[in-house]
Amino acid sequence: MWGAGFGHNLRTLRHLLAEPIIGHFGRRGRAAADGAETLPFILPYPPNVVGGVRRHAPKRKPEIIALDQETLLLIATHAGAVVVGLIAGIINTLAGNGSAITIPMLMVLGLDANLANATNRVGVVLSTLAGAATFHRGGLLDTRGIVWLIVPTGLGAVAGAIVASEMETTDMKYAIGAVMILILFLVIARPSRWIADHADPSTRHNRVISVVIYFVIGVYGGFIQAGVGILLLASLVLRSGYNLVRANPVKVVIIFTLTLPALVVFATNHLVDWRLGLLMACGQVPGAWIGARFAAHHPKANIWIRRLLILILVVVIVRIFELDMALIELLSA
Repeated sequence: MWGAGFGHNLRTLRHLLAEPIIGHFGRRGRAAADGAETLPFILPYPPNVVGGVRRHAPKRKPEIIALDQETLLLIATHAGAVVVGLIAGIINTLAGNGSAITIPMLMVLGLDANLANATNRVGVVLSTLAGAATFHRGGLLDTRGIVWLIVPTGLGAVAGAIVASEMETTDMKYAIGAVMILILFLVIARPSRWIADHADPSTRHNRVISVVIYFVIGVYGGFIQAGVGILLLASLVLRSGYNLVRANPVKVVIIFTLTLPALVVFATNHLVDWRLGLLMACGQVPGAWIGARFAAHHPKANIWIRRLLILILVVVIVRIFELDMALIELLSA
């Protein structure tokens, strides 16, 4: 403890600085040998001072943690899931059908087809929310009359999700493939319809035929999800009169509103793996942000979105009708 008075403390510090310390200050050093008074001051040494001499602590060798192959594979798979989610977020925001790669990725992570179909909605909900917010900040989201699109698709999605939670989902692919071929033909044959600006599209939303079309799309989206973005883009452009850049923000909002009730239905039936769904969302959310920023700021976004849409449609058609496998068999014959 410090002695009484400031002067006493200064004398103590002077002794400490003038001579090396051996033991505690109460031991006899040179000052004691010269007849100096030994001060009643004890200074404990820090852990790396031994006998008054500062010693460096021994260096520890870095520990190397050996990971077995199973752990390495798990890490690589989860990292791949985030990358796949990032790509899917961009695709879903700019065109659609990102679920064509996220659902297989969820199956690689260990889910069966029905669980993957349901769990996929977690990332879709979060990424479309992020995309819609980005479009809104960029001034591209036109909400006039959008309620006529949201309500029928939301109701249809609930019906589709209820059906999907109780049955297999393998009997619709050829019908979907035929619709994709028709859309591809329209995208290629009439490019101006997809790129040019049109009159105010909100005047067409409340027509009965539009309500029916979007309800059917909602049923499909609640049932499967994969490809619903392309169907919505086609309807928004060909039926409602948007161009691709203006249609994309509306499409993202509709997908959010139709996916959220479907996710609730699947979660109620215990078909959602929240851990894997949130893992995929770690990539899908930033992917949606990137896609929305591109659509909002790139001067030729319409043209590039159309090109991406054509590419995705071709890939989907090839996979649905297994044309890639037929080509491999033909070449290997």
